[in-house]
Amino acid sequence: MEVSTELLKAIKIEYDTKKIIYDKMLRYYDGDTDSKRNYKKIKSRSNLFADNNYIMKFIQEEANYCCLNKVTYSSHTGNKAAVDSIRLALRNYSEGYNKELLKQALIFQEAYSLHYINSNGDFASLICTPQNSYILQDDFGNIQLFIRFFKKKFNTVDVFADVYTDDSIIHYKVNGTFVQIGDIDGNIFSSIPVGICKIGSISESLYSKLSGLEDAYCTNLSDQTNLNSDLRTKYLHFKNCDPSPEQMDTMKENATITTSGEGDVRWVQSTEVSFESTINILQDNIYQQASHLNFNNPLSSNTSSLALQGTMMAMNQKVGDDITAMTDCLKVRIKFIFEYLKIKVGSDFSWKDILIKITANIPSDNLLASQILSQNPNISRKTGYGLYSFIDSPEAEEKQKDLEDKANSIGNDLLNPTIPVNSTVPDVVEAK
Repeated sequence: MEVSTELLKAIKIEYDTKKIIYDKMLRYYDGDTDSKRNYKKIKSRSNLFADNNYIMKFIQEEANYCCLNKVTYSSHTGNKAAVDSIRLALRNYSEGYNKELLKQALIFQEAYSLHYINSNGDFASLICTPQNSYILQDDFGNIQLFIRFFKKKFNTVDVFADVYTDDSIIHYKVNGTFVQIGDIDGNIFSSIPVGICKIGSISESLYSKLSGLEDAYCTNLSDQTNLNSDLRTKYLHFKNCDPSPEQMDTMKENATITTSGEGDVRWVQSTEVSFESTINILQDNIYQQASHLNFNNPLSSNTSSLALQGTMMAMNQKVGDDITAMTDCLKVRIKFIFEYLKIKVGSDFSWKDILIKITANIPSDNLLASQILSQNPNISRKTGYGLYSFIDSPEAEEKQKDLEDKANSIGNDLLNPTIPVNSTVPDVVEAK
């Protein structure tokens, strides 16, 4: 694709426009909310702000649910060499890479994995987001152009951009206009090496669903906190007496109060309006909109994992969307890993042969699965293995089971030899 000055200018205008909303989405993840920025402060009064960052809490929960268990890879055709090559190539990756990628995708509803060859000659990836990059796709979803905007350390003025096309990487300095710098690098891959982890539109994001509710929750909770701080809910009432400040200090020091005549001193409880119902309603709406379960609410001691799964149905569906987005991104990563290996060592593997399995870290009832299989003997063994949460690859488990059965059969034959059916049994000779 030809990269013209007019195209780059139009992209920069659209990028700057969308960056405003992406900056705000990141602000809310970091807890820098509008309610915190605009909280009304009163002079000579308590101005505490009760910060409750539900957006960060839910995003981290979903990332943990999806990425705490390792991703497993298997081959449809049983190509062990292809699977081993993937695992070897991924040794260079941080253990938390997938979790960070999904976290960024949950903040902005999409994130990008930019693949490259690092200085050591290893396959590597860099996480990008719509806040610092731009991706141009055609009507069929094919990537036509990818731009990564960045700043260099100790240079807070200039903005730089790397523009990726199918056959080149062009470097620019961006200060109002794109000015090419340095030489054009070649793209060793067959296409733009970017994987997309897209969960949905901005309107479906946790930011869009929860930002208003979180602002209302924090504002109400802050108002209640400051009311308690200012008034302390109780007042010391003096009747028919008026102690001086010095007398008040003496009373406080001695923990005694002395009055004369008809004087009386007592505590008076404030008759303020409770905000508890408002806070509970807001919190409940927050959890409902996020499709999360409030585990702070106690569950009964005999709650089964099946009943818990029913309660977590909405959460399971939400996590399912996250896993689908991650799987699509990992398919592209494998495609470019195989291209890298073909260039480096001449191997020829097909990414379409690889099966990716991401197991969510959510409760499952393996005992129930065993009961189902025992009552349905016609279910294949391979299908049955897939029902257990602790089995990563049903195919590998089935092969391992066949090997163990064969070994056990040979062992039984050696320990318990049998006489062939057609063999002649020698007559017993009576001893004389």
